[in-house]
Amino acid sequence: MNINTLIHKFLVIFVLVSSCLGTSYGQEKRLFRDLIPGQYTATAIVSEAKKWEGKHYRYGQSRQCANWVGRIINDSGGNTPPHYAMARNWLSWGRQVSLIGIRPGDVVITWRGSRSGTSGHILIYVGNGQCIHRPTQSRAVCKTPLAYYEGKILGVRRK
Repeated sequence: MNINTLIHKFLVIFVLVSSCLGTSYGQEKRLFRDLIPGQYTATAIVSEAKKWEGKHYRYGQSRQCANWVGRIINDSGGNTPPHYAMARNWLSWGRQVSLIGIRPGDVVITWRGSRSGTSGHILIYVGNGQCIHRPTQSRAVCKTPLAYYEGKILGVRRK
């Protein structure tokens, strides 16, 4: 089989899959709202998150960590994934960053509980080895060392 045949087969498969998904190349559905120019920065995210330290988050009757992170991103001028209150949806947001390259403003997705590998908690990295998050319904937003989640991190995302 030569290279032209392989390319032709790839293109045929690509067109078939694209038509099954209901979109064609270059016409993907818009999943995120527009960024607010000049406002959405890592500094804005960290600053907005730190405003909540020591306070309880009860916005919209939801007490989920992913909801809180979504509010921080939105209030910073960013855009969130669809259904951002679900921790697993953050795994497709932005772009993947290695843990070595983590910077303030990055979103950290971890698992917790007995279901290893299932996303369950979202944090915002604020620098100096610290993350800020909304831990539970009964505890206020606080900082926690990133090292606490060692072995539980599913991904680090940056927009």
